[in-house]
Amino acid sequence: MSEYNIANNADVFSVDKTRTAPWICRDDSGNYWTIFQNTSQNIDIYKSTNLGVTWTLMKTLTSADFTSLTMPIDNFNIVNLTGQNKVYIMLYKTTQKVWGWKINTLTNSGSVDLDNVLAGNSGTGHATAIRWDSYNNKLYLMWGATSNMWGFYSEIPLNGTLSAFVNPTFTYTNQRAYGFNIDNQGRKLFAAVATSGVQSMLYRGITSFTKIDVAVDNVDFVSVLADYNGQGIYCYVNGGVIHLYKANLAFTAWELSNYYFTLAGGAICTSAYFALDGLNNVYVIYTSSTDGESYSAKFDITSAVWGTSTQISSNNDGLQVSCELASPLASNTILTTYQATV
Repeated sequence: MSEYNIANNADVFSVDKTRTAPWICRDDSGNYWTIFQNTSQNIDIYKSTNLGVTWTLMKTLTSADFTSLTMPIDNFNIVNLTGQNKVYIMLYKTTQKVWGWKINTLTNSGSVDLDNVLAGNSGTGHATAIRWDSYNNKLYLMWGATSNMWGFYSEIPLNGTLSAFVNPTFTYTNQRAYGFNIDNQGRKLFAAVATSGVQSMLYRGITSFTKIDVAVDNVDFVSVLADYNGQGIYCYVNGGVIHLYKANLAFTAWELSNYYFTLAGGAICTSAYFALDGLNNVYVIYTSSTDGESYSAKFDITSAVWGTSTQISSNNDGLQVSCELASPLASNTILTTYQATV
């Protein structure tokens, strides 16, 4: 494990327990890209060409780069458009407005894509995310709505428009969408959680969706992963306990059900995100309430066992952790960023 400094001007950002990562990704050439909110409340874009040892500021996104955008924003993601030599940055406000910035990673040139576009239907948005569908080579915006009690998705065609939103037909029982992903067959995966924070389930489909019930539990920091075999993984946090479920290939039952990991000393997670390596192992990267440091723990998919926690921040706080969703195939490393105090 190696720790490197990216910049010294990160601002405090309020972590929503329904907010989805990532703030960091790798491009098709293996270079690293990351974004964060700086002390001026703008979004800095950094790139590393030497595996994170040094970082170069490539661009600062400000209100002047877009139409009708005022900083700060409520959510932001970065994703690699695999096979396209592009990374894409999504900026979002809970007024349902979306802005997009795409970068050609071979030339380091960036340009506006989505600009002050209305997203979704009525209701305040939350759990907003962008995901790349490698099976169909399409980019999607997905989001949850507090008023409509569910989620939506829409293709981003990379031409300054946004396709019509699709509101999948699900079982409405005061559910909200908390997590999203797309598997290697182009199927959308949605995590649904009841508005009370309990009664959760995982849905999968393209035009029609099926679901598997998860559990009745207090649910925070939900993540939906799609492994390299096309199997859906559902992870969440309940205070100081991390839970993992993995669906079978047919998506008819849980192949792994409620494999949980408990933080030591009564600590709880103040932020937590989940990632997948190229060997289909799952990692949780979290901040502990005990000392404010960042830790990681690995779930070995072969032995179906959680490992022990490893501190990854250097006694300087590991706040607002955010990691990549998945590392490249055959890679056993996970990229993560966090904010330190010194």
